[in-house]
Amino acid sequence: FPSHDKLDAKMRVSGIAGTQFLSQNQRLSFAPYVYSSWKAGNFNSFVGFSASIYGLKLGGSISQSQQTAQIGYQSKRFGILAQSSVQQRLTQPRFTHQLMLRFNTETSKKTRRYITL
Repeated sequence: FPSHDKLDAKMRVSGIAGTQFLSQNQRLSFAPYVYSSWKAGNFNSFVGFSASIYGLKLGGSISQSQQTAQIGYQSKRFGILAQSSVQQRLTQPRFTHQLMLRFNTETSKKTRRYITL
């Protein structure tokens, strides 16, 4: 049996603060945010934003060890989003790239009734 000190979970405290500015026709938006977390004596903080301009999506975030950028397009039926990150690990940078495709369809009234129950 493992000892009790190996079963102790590390406490994590995190918080996010931000706001969203939205035009009257809802075609333009801008949302800045800050995210911070503390775990086992390590403190990390991100500052970022997301923006939407007539379906064009832009975003980015930065911290001491990571930078992320996003660009994409979202319509009523289709969306595509590309994201790229670079994270500094010891002496070597680590790159991550992601591409997301999204297809939106109408949900039938019968299916919607089961989803909302």
